[in-house]
Amino acid sequence: MHRSEIDAIVFDVLGTLVDESAGLRAGIRELAPLDESRIEELLSLWQQDILEGVRPYVAGDVLDLEAAGLTAHAAGVDDPAAVAALARSGHRLPP
Repeated sequence: MHRSEIDAIVFDVLGTLVDESAGLRAGIRELAPLDESRIEELLSLWQQDILEGVRPYVAGDVLDLEAAGLTAHAAGVDDPAAVAALARSGHRLPP
């Protein structure tokens, strides 16, 4: 095969190279002192929000901010700075 025959090389990063769930759990732990079962509930809420519905394309950061707002609200946290920090937890994913 010649190089000119390859149009693209594609691979999945989330779950393959980085542990998205672990990074989000860490962000939720920083948000508020919660027991592990509550952290799992909030992680599930985040994941459901990201996967639900059909909508036009938006950047991942927009989806993360929306999910972080919903998750923080469910945890009883309404501080915009805390919501923004939680949304950025998707940028700090462990390998």
